[in-house]
Amino acid sequence: MRSAHDWGRASAHPDRSAPVSRKSFYCRVIVCAVATALAACDNPASKATDPVPASSKTEAQEATRSVVAGVAYPLVTFKPSSTVTLTVGQQQTFDIELSEPNGNTWTSCCSTFTNSNSSVASVTVTGYGVTGGERAVVKALKAGTTTITASTQSGTRGTLAVTVNGSSGSGSTSGSGSTGTGSSGSGSTGSSSTHEPSGMATQINTGPITSKSVVTVFSPASPSSTGEWSGNLGVVPGGTGLRLTYPTSLAAGNSPVRFGLGIAHAGTGWYYQRMKVHFSGNWTNAGNPVIKLCEPRTEQQGSGAGTTENDVIAGFVNAGPTQSFLTLLLQGPDGHFSDLMPQPSTDANANISDGNWHTIEVLFGPESTPGAGNGTYTAWVDGTQVASYTSVLWLAAGNAAGWPYLMFDPVYGGTKSAPPYAMYWDVDQIYVSTK
Repeated sequence: MRSAHDWGRASAHPDRSAPVSRKSFYCRVIVCAVATALAACDNPASKATDPVPASSKTEAQEATRSVVAGVAYPLVTFKPSSTVTLTVGQQQTFDIELSEPNGNTWTSCCSTFTNSNSSVASVTVTGYGVTGGERAVVKALKAGTTTITASTQSGTRGTLAVTVNGSSGSGSTSGSGSTGTGSSGSGSTGSSSTHEPSGMATQINTGPITSKSVVTVFSPASPSSTGEWSGNLGVVPGGTGLRLTYPTSLAAGNSPVRFGLGIAHAGTGWYYQRMKVHFSGNWTNAGNPVIKLCEPRTEQQGSGAGTTENDVIAGFVNAGPTQSFLTLLLQGPDGHFSDLMPQPSTDANANISDGNWHTIEVLFGPESTPGAGNGTYTAWVDGTQVASYTSVLWLAAGNAAGWPYLMFDPVYGGTKSAPPYAMYWDVDQIYVSTK
């Protein structure tokens, strides 16, 4: 099990737990129209479209909020899928499933819906206030992406990632669900980039990944006692990219699978990396501070270097139960630690766990000499700069400059909670250059 700092001490949260109680609420139209006195009656003006309930008295089940092992309940999940791809004119109907820690599930009656980009797709609610009757109808309007969020009265939320293609279509689609479609066709690809400096030499360029053979897998062929297993790494079904699955059997503070790629020419300290990432729509950090992505590894030859400097640079995401923001965690020489957060730390542009594919770019600028502490770090998500740091201490004095290996050791971390349910994240089009 890794040390706590590996998982981002800056965002650690104490574990809390509370019993869950399910209640029956009676929504009366007249009461909902004039006040929010009843717990099950949200203000209709706050919803995308809130039709009047079918009768003046309809019974619906909701739950009081609780937090168990850092996870807020009831969990909110779009069914049949948490991601969907539509063409202009198509529509899809979704149920909103609520669930408790004991596995009990039911259909929401009174969720609040918000839409991050209503010009791309609309959401209309039918059957509001009716037990088992609430439906969210999503219609594609124009090409683009949007995120639709369903919130319970107790404040828990679930999201639906919507991608709309430009060509016209008709009818409905079942959505991509857990299969995904790969990252091809969106964002930067290959060796082209807006932010790669001139003079860099390509070291890794996987292109769209269609096979596990592009990486070296270090995990055992059978599940270990912690749940690590080479079988937790696969290819995105029906698309491109590698899928890293996090089963409920994975022990907290461990990786489901480990793999990596060599860097032939480690360079002089300049390091550029780009890759695409996509998190499942049901992703949660479950009270853990972070989810580790990958780590460019140093030579570890300086007087202050040691086993901990293996993780001196890592690609991390960092934040609350459902949002993860691109962060760099330095676990550096002589016990030097520094969390290089997005700026501001909750910059929405840095959130990479919203169910959409995102292009991550990181650029490390070298110190004048190892140990000088005057290196630089810059990061972008989908072309938008989210971090820029100077005075970065990358290496121990006397260390060999350069980055000879890219390791994926994607710890579900903080040694707090195991995954509450099966989920995954995908990586594709890994590109690295040095000079």
